[in-house]
Amino acid sequence: MNTKTVKGIIHKHKFRYIKAILLKSFTELMNIAIAFSFGLLIQGASFKNNDQLKIGIISSMIILISMPFFEYISNMVVSRLNQDVMYSIRQNIIESYINTEPEKFRAMDNGAKISILTNDIDALYSDFLVNIFWIWHFLFMLVATVISLLFISIYMSLVLIILTIISFYFSTRGVGNIEEKNQERLAALSEHTNAINELISGYDVIHDFKLQEYSRKKISNLFKNSIQKYMNYRKFVLRQESIGMFFGGIVFMGGFIAGSVFVYYSILSLGMLITCIQLSNNLNQPIFNLVSLLTQFRASKNTIMKIDTVIAENIGKKEELNIQDVKEYNLRLDNISYKYPNSDFVLGPLNGRINYGKKICILGHSGSGKSTILKLLKKDIQAENGNMQIGDIGYSNIGINQILDYIGVISQNVFVFKNSIKNNITLFEDGIQDETVVRAMKLSGLDSFIDRLNDGDFINEFGNNLSGGERQRLAIARCIVRNKPIIIADEAFSSLDNKLAYEIENELLNIKQNTFINITHRLFIKNLVKYDEIWILDKGKLVAKGHYDDIKNNEHLLKFLINT
Repeated sequence: MNTKTVKGIIHKHKFRYIKAILLKSFTELMNIAIAFSFGLLIQGASFKNNDQLKIGIISSMIILISMPFFEYISNMVVSRLNQDVMYSIRQNIIESYINTEPEKFRAMDNGAKISILTNDIDALYSDFLVNIFWIWHFLFMLVATVISLLFISIYMSLVLIILTIISFYFSTRGVGNIEEKNQERLAALSEHTNAINELISGYDVIHDFKLQEYSRKKISNLFKNSIQKYMNYRKFVLRQESIGMFFGGIVFMGGFIAGSVFVYYSILSLGMLITCIQLSNNLNQPIFNLVSLLTQFRASKNTIMKIDTVIAENIGKKEELNIQDVKEYNLRLDNISYKYPNSDFVLGPLNGRINYGKKICILGHSGSGKSTILKLLKKDIQAENGNMQIGDIGYSNIGINQILDYIGVISQNVFVFKNSIKNNITLFEDGIQDETVVRAMKLSGLDSFIDRLNDGDFINEFGNNLSGGERQRLAIARCIVRNKPIIIADEAFSSLDNKLAYEIENELLNIKQNTFINITHRLFIKNLVKYDEIWILDKGKLVAKGHYDDIKNNEHLLKFLINT
């Protein structure tokens, strides 16, 4: 059994479940014992039997005093167990997300990912995990009560058992489409969560283009829809609860009437009748509750499958490749080509050498293949044809995680944590000394922040108190502090003003110990002449390559300079 799935996690904690179930069972036995104690009280009082009366009083007091204690202990054990199971499930979902391939992860809706960790997990908790114990509780109550009734009177027990079977049969009719109702409810919640995520993530667009009314209406309508789907689901559940309540009442009244007849004909004593009536509540409650609980329990089936599917896709996925001893960081691309599924675009064939420490500028308009080269270098995707190497080792023999030890990427949008400057540069990696961080800050032009190095409250959420240039410099410092031999800028300067973009590009060109690859469509002649080589892409083909002085009259470069 896969120990990472929902049922696998439950199986992993099976001995704790047994312990919790035994505690729950013991507290239910005390409920049955109290019924017998009440019977003894009535029996002793009716026949003026001092011994029965005394035993009834003492046993009732002992049970009533100890019952809350055992109830507290059993509930605490169950709550702790459920929380540990929930923690494991959440951690497995997070691990699965973390192990997802980058391209696949980006293709997933953020709202859907968040919804699984919130809406689906909450539904799993309330409909499945909690109900495991309640279903056992009421089933045990039912069985223990039937055995107790058989001990008192076979006639009374037969009446109550027959009424219980009839009631349970009719109460469970028509629960077939509860799973569909529950899935519709969770799907509506997921859509609503996704809309809220869009509001938060896209606030600037919503504000700048006056989309407030559109956003408000969209979220309002989705919220109303989620309420409607929830009410459809609850209507179904409550209908089953009402049916269960009706037939539970029939069991109680039927047992009371039959018991009164048995007392009239001296088949039962008054004390036995009181005990049976008290025990009949233990038949009434299970019927009333089991119908509702089993309905919800059945509704959780699709939720479990959905969560297990997410977990099974990527959890435990580890690269089987051995760590290779990369002694040099020269990059080599031999006849590389790649075609996206369901697309006519083809990159390549592409040939090139990037020796360690060299500065390369890859130019091209949107759709020319620049981003595809980046994905190939990071191993987000793998070339369909050709060979890629770092040093003398082929990319096919190196894991993604090892590739990322050598390559640092500065993107247009730099994610920043709400934390200190130091933690945003080290990314919470222990063992990196302040001196190393300060050096990286100086090389990347963050000198002015050195005094706030360890101020945990300095950077706001998403780095909103930093300028675009400061975030870019932060990304550069992250690469330097980790001694990344290869730094790739992916359209990193496209949103900056000319002066700032020129300065940051120039700073990267002046870092001698790193290979620098600038993937861009933005040019500064003063910086362009500093590159060892310029690659020009057009519609997936490498149409020009060389130093600026060698290709300055090339038609593709001239056209690019004119257009930009």
